[in-house]
Amino acid sequence: MELGLGHGTARLAGQGLTNKAIGVELGISDRTVQGHLANIYGKLQVGSRTEAVTKGLKLGWIVLENVTTQGGAG
Repeated sequence: MELGLGHGTARLAGQGLTNKAIGVELGISDRTVQGHLANIYGKLQVGSRTEAVTKGLKLGWIVLENVTTQGGAG
């Protein structure tokens, strides 16, 4: 299963960006971002952004980079 043009949209959604911020980053309108996300939801057979990101992470389509946690050893 391929995401096609939605790959960048999925990656940025996985980083927590808003539709508007994703659009700015990719040089597309937020309505186009909404369309990409709707297509992604259909391909992944999910009903929400959270479900899509979770499934994308499990499938390896989204990779979390530079993730830091607070607390821990100290």
